[in-house]
Amino acid sequence: MARSKRQKAPLQDVDFFDLVELPERQDLTPQDIKAIRRSVARSCKDFERLFQVPARTMEALEQGGRRPDSATRALLIIIAREPDAAKTALSVLAPWTLFEGLKAFSVK
Repeated sequence: MARSKRQKAPLQDVDFFDLVELPERQDLTPQDIKAIRRSVARSCKDFERLFQVPARTMEALEQGGRRPDSATRALLIIIAREPDAAKTALSVLAPWTLFEGLKAFSVK
């Protein structure tokens, strides 16, 4: 029986990064950041209310005085691609409502 050129190793011996192709890092320019913000909010203050990113942080990013860290960059890319999902995920909820969906999974 002929073996294929690529042997499958046991899962514990495989590096995670061999299993998936990660996209190249997406650098965002100040113009990109401003365009993302404008697509979902009229002002930095409105953006802050929607996505919990301080208005001064957005102003600094849009003016090029600051570069987004990896978490901020990821959030901005998510907002650009799926604004409604980001709004829903980050909407302000009463603390007791956060885990209501998990009641079905509670152990009795």
